[in-house]
Amino acid sequence: MKYMFRVIAYIALVGSAFLLVSTSPLSATTNVLELDIQGFRLGQTVEEIKTRYPSIKIDEIKPDKKSIMGYRAKISEVHMYFTNDALGKKLFRIQLLRIFPTKQDPDPIFKKFVEKYGRPDYSGRQMLHIQACWGKCIGDQPRLEFRIKISNIGLQPYPMTLTLSNPKIEKENRRLYLEKPHPSN
Repeated sequence: MKYMFRVIAYIALVGSAFLLVSTSPLSATTNVLELDIQGFRLGQTVEEIKTRYPSIKIDEIKPDKKSIMGYRAKISEVHMYFTNDALGKKLFRIQLLRIFPTKQDPDPIFKKFVEKYGRPDYSGRQMLHIQACWGKCIGDQPRLEFRIKISNIGLQPYPMTLTLSNPKIEKENRRLYLEKPHPSN
């Protein structure tokens, strides 16, 4: 038991140091907006996705149960989020989510993403996760982020996410929703 607490303390100490290690940046010709997750790209419209997957169910996101903030859809492990009607119902976030019941070796998973997307701009370890980022990883620029859980406390599963997002469009979508008058109850 004493050994387990030492291991947990060590993991917390190492994790709190959190270093993002800079690697080689994306080449000047690589554009994050051109990247895809299983064929889905930022900026694609609901109509384009429905053409490719006619049976897909597109759900409205209605925080106040009356006004539409945007749309979402899911195909297998891929979760997609679209802007509201005013911004053209375009993809601004695509997330591949896999839940592993046991610990996975992150190296082969990460290597597959490096083969597809190239070397990340930043990579490192934070607490119980390994993560990497392609593109401008801070601010409102489009980016691709990878994160996998490598250590666990308790019996929780081990999630892995790969997220392609455009924070600038996401903020604009939220701003339009918040500024819009909403029907009263």
